Amino acid sequence: MWCELHRRVYAAREIYRQITNPQAAPNNTDLRHMRTKLGLTITTAARELGQWPSKISLLERGLVRNDQLAMAYRQWLTSQQTQNHDLPAVPIADEAESSLVPSLSPLPSVV
Repeated sequence: MWCELHRRVYAAREIYRQITNPQAAPNNTDLRHMRTKLGLTITTAARELGQWPSKISLLERGLVRNDQLAMAYRQWLTSQQTQNHDLPAVPIADEAESSLVPSLSPLPSVV
């Protein structure tokens, strides 16, 4: 019973604090852009952060607020940026494939 009362008091205090001193939710839309720019999948990011991919997706789209996870995610992406900066540039898949495929000339018509 005491735990239930404590939980309700804590919830009421947090609601009052948010009403009297509202804090804007941080904008986390840059996280998805950074991740895709680095060529990382959401599954890779989730595995590195110890989270479910759906949780990362919700965070990137701004549907859930988790400041600690957002900060850890941003730091991890920044570290990936510095690691990838040292590596040579990898050609885009379309360019690499097009250079490997020989050009085909039209077949002569047989009459």
